Amino acid sequence: MPQIELAPNHKTGLALRSPVMAAAGCWGFGREWQHAVDFATLGAFVTNPLTWTARTFSQHTQAIHQAAGLLLHNGLPNPGWKAAERDLAPVWRKMPCPVVVHWAAEKPETTARAVERCAQLPNVQAIELGFAPDVDAQLAQECCWAAAGGMLPVLLQVPAERVWEFAEWVVGLPIQALVLTAPARAALPLPNNLTQPAPLLFGRWYSHAQFAPLLAFVAALTDKIELPLIACGGIASLADARAVLAAGASAFQIDTLLWRNPALVQTICQFFLEPYDR
Repeated sequence: MPQIELAPNHKTGLALRSPVMAAAGCWGFGREWQHAVDFATLGAFVTNPLTWTARTFSQHTQAIHQAAGLLLHNGLPNPGWKAAERDLAPVWRKMPCPVVVHWAAEKPETTARAVERCAQLPNVQAIELGFAPDVDAQLAQECCWAAAGGMLPVLLQVPAERVWEFAEWVVGLPIQALVLTAPARAALPLPNNLTQPAPLLFGRWYSHAQFAPLLAFVAALTDKIELPLIACGGIASLADARAVLAAGASAFQIDTLLWRNPALVQTICQFFLEPYDR
């Protein structure tokens, strides 16, 4: 099928041979899932979030499984930029698809440095900026401008809780595409013996229930924002994937479906390598 261009107005562009992308936070840093999915069938691999300095797992790392979804809190553990450049860049270089580094943006200065260093790594073809859901809007915009000073296309991942706010101020920013959306933040009571009120675990909420609002976001914004939209959140079937594309998304990211059914992920990837009718 024809290539999908996610950065048509950028000097280097970001051309994918398929609309299927990995979602940050679910596919690891490159080594973890290559045994289960043929990465050559992906449009692009998006890394787990990276920060300038290393982060360890939260002391309260935990996951709560429910029929409706999964609540995960782990503190965004990652090796930090220097270790990633040393240990992960060789893995990214050998990948059979473009690599997009997800940067958990905290400061404009470190964001600019990360983009500059990423541009020097073979096969890293874009950067995806992610923000905490309570990020100050001015700081987020400053990080976007800092990232745009580099040579790579910039994708902006929008917090699920702030889609409409971000959509207002994103116009005019030097970014190439919007990722709708980062997982919503939620809370569930920790399991206990029920003899006293259970403390709450706060974390990222992954659920197929996210798909309905995702589809609404894509449909509402596709004619209002002149940027490619990348859909992410609760996509759990080939029908879901086709629906977000039909609603106006240029590409989509698969998150926890990988954990539940990697064979289905491979089927979806394979489908979109062939000519298809949305």
